[in-house]
Amino acid sequence: MDTSEEDPIIYVAEDTFGKAIEIIQPKCREGIKSAWRSIDTQAKEVIQEIQKTLSCKFPQYSEKELKALPIHLFGYSQGGLVAGIIAADYRDALNIKSLALAHVPLSGTDVLKNTKSSINEFNKQAKPGLEAIGYHTKSFFEKNRKKASSQHTQRKVEQHWQPL
Repeated sequence: MDTSEEDPIIYVAEDTFGKAIEIIQPKCREGIKSAWRSIDTQAKEVIQEIQKTLSCKFPQYSEKELKALPIHLFGYSQGGLVAGIIAADYRDALNIKSLALAHVPLSGTDVLKNTKSSINEFNKQAKPGLEAIGYHTKSFFEKNRKKASSQHTQRKVEQHWQPL
């Protein structure tokens, strides 16, 4: 699994928070494992790996203290589905404080049934976090809206144009 697209986010997080942050990139999903294991199975394995990593990193902490550590999940692509399952179904296992997703295949899920007002509210709440990792929300959303619009136009042209 190539995680290089996550590197800029990791660098900004490390620069911003220094030693106050522990970045854990689960190894249990590497290779083709994520292709043949269910999302729920992967979520359970990621939780176990996070718990094991934290207990090794902080052996002086009790199980209760480890469970109280604030966890902020970032999920990329299929890992976003895994992170979403963890945040929704396994809150008792970890002290999850936030969830950020990028390039997650959410087609067909309830998350895409939001209203315009709920999306605007999300964008408003996401602004500080996006700016913290280097995205200026207005230009970021404007740029992506224009990009999506041009891609949509290109797809429409491709659908109606057939080579001779």
